[in-house]
Parts: sequence; C-alpha cells; structure tokens
Amino acid sequence: MKLVVLQTSVGDYRAEFLSVLLSKFGANFLLLAGERYFDGTTITRVNLGANQKTVKNIFMFGNRFSIQFGCWQDVFGADCVVLEQNPRIISNWIFLVGRRILGRQTAVWGHAWSRRGKGKGGTFLRDLMGRLAGNVIAYTVNEATTFRNRLPRVNVFAAPNSLYTQKKIYNRATEQVDSFIYIGRLVPAKKPELAILAFAKALPSLGEARLLIVGDGPMRNELEALSKDLGISERVAFLGHINNEEVLSGLFGKAVASLSPGYVGLSVVQSFSFGTPVLVANDEPHSPEIDAVIEGENAILFQSDDVDAFSIALIKVWSERQFWIKRRESIALRCRENYSAERMADGFLEFVKL
Repeated sequence: MKLVVLQTSVGDYRAEFLSVLLSKFGANFLLLAGERYFDGTTITRVNLGANQKTVKNIFMFGNRFSIQFGCWQDVFGADCVVLEQNPRIISNWIFLVGRRILGRQTAVWGHAWSRRGKGKGGTFLRDLMGRLAGNVIAYTVNEATTFRNRLPRVNVFAAPNSLYTQKKIYNRATEQVDSFIYIGRLVPAKKPELAILAFAKALPSLGEARLLIVGDGPMRNELEALSKDLGISERVAFLGHINNEEVLSGLFGKAVASLSPGYVGLSVVQSFSFGTPVLVANDEPHSPEIDAVIEGENAILFQSDDVDAFSIALIKVWSERQFWIKRRESIALRCRENYSAERMADGFLEFVKL
C-alpha cells in the first residue's frame, strides 16, 4: 500500500514526523512538496532522499491561489493520497474529483477553520473538500470532533500537531535558568515586538535575565533597531533560525518560559516538548495548538496587545520560577503522551488501514 503526501512546502519542524512515516512505509512512502508556501515564510527544509520529490508551485492572483505541477502522475497513481485541505490550491480540486471517480483512497489534511478564525474564510469549501475526499485528518483531537460534527458521513482522524519523537520529549532544565525565549517567525501576526517592549518594561524586576529571539523573518531589522532604541540590545540576543535539537535543548533548558505575544502556533508544543511553560496572549486567532495550553499547568495567560499586562506576566513567572521549574517534568510528560511524532503518525496509519 503506497502512501503519497502532497504539500505546498514542508518546514524542518515536520522532519521527525515524516521520519516516523518513512520507518512505517519504507519505499511505499513518497513526499511531494514545493519549495515555499504562499507567503514565502515556510520553506521546504526536509530531505527524504528517494522518498521525496520536488513539485512546482505556480502562484497566481497575488499569491492568493496556486496550482502544482510535476506531481500528477504520482497523485493519481498512488493507493492512498493525503492532500492539503486548502481551497486555494486549484490542482487539489482536480485531484479530489479525479480520485473520487477512480475510487482511490484520499484524505485531506488541515484545520477546521481558516487562519481568519472560526466561521470565516471558506469553511464551506473546506468541508466540501472533506466530502469529496471522504476522509479528513485533523490537526488536534478537538478539531477532529469539530469535523465529525460538521461532516457526519466522513471518516475523521486525529493527528495532533507535533515536532519530536517520544524519546526526545523530556524536561531539559539546566542548573541555570536565566532567560526568556521567543521562537517563531518574525512576522506581524506573531507580534514579536511586544515581547521586546514588555521585556524592556519588566527588566528592572528581572535580575540578569536575557531575552532570546530564535527565528527569522521580515521584521528582524526592525526588532533589532527597537531593542537598540530601548537601550536593551545587550540583553536581547537575535539567534536566527535554529533547527538543531541539541542547540534548542540548551536554549529551552535555560529559559524560565517561552513567549507567545501573537497567535499560538506549533511553537507552544515545541516549548512543552522541552518542559518549558509558555506566556500566551489570551485573545488572538490562535492555531489549533492552543488546545495544548492549560493555564496554571503549563502556561500563564495575559491580555493581548497590552504591554503592561505582558510585563506583569513576565515579572510573575520570574518571581515564581522555582514553582515553574518543578512543573517542567509534568509539562513534558503530558506533551509526550499527547503530542509526539508517533502520535501524529498514528492518524495517518489509521487512514491507510481503512
């Protein structure tokens, strides 16, 4: 039984999940992926050798729509295919209709809602893709429940969004916990500037704490200038994109908490994988990974877009850091049980075994 997964692009955060699939299917697994996503911020950074092919993404109408080439034969010829549940990919509609006519096993993999929020941005079209496929793979258990309620005649599988295998999910705290960490793209929707502003305001109460910025993007120069203007450039380190797990282990191990001033994404699961709690803005168009956030257990919530509230949260978690250091073991354990690459792959295996 051959499984083909077609994506617009695949970031390195998918590497371990794909490795699990590769270990299960061997030569019967193929990843098809273009070089970059619509907005260019997600670039394909995985390499599965003979189990991966590069496809050509053609973006149209100001990058609002796309069509993919160099993959049609593989998609129509495979026993099982998983497509992105993105209505803006025109070729996926052709694949869905064609494979339905051929009676081939197909699933769409995606979110129950668009990034614009619940009930917005083409829910009808997403559901139509699910109906044409007959199978939906959801990013969280809660989203799977939403799909089952909306699509009672469609098979729905949960593949909780994850980064690491179970053996790599554990408490990485070091003897010296002395920093805060922001990890993610440096783009307006993530609001990284709020992390710098709040850190600067809280700094008199944070001892020798530093702020580590891990990630890259169009806002980097602006953010570096902001930290300089605030006179805190020596306390803020811009480390760029890092995907080395050992390096990240050291950074998260020293972090009192990670920061999510904009919408929550996969970075919260990454933080929990290292046992590190997260400070989360409470009113944002969060991705489904918000399901992993439990206030008081692995997170502290603060009012969105409020620098004062954010700085108070920083001071609070810093003053209570011994409490949060003791919580790290249970944070990592819960993540290992619910958000591992193996658990994510299970949803795909259940689909193939239909």
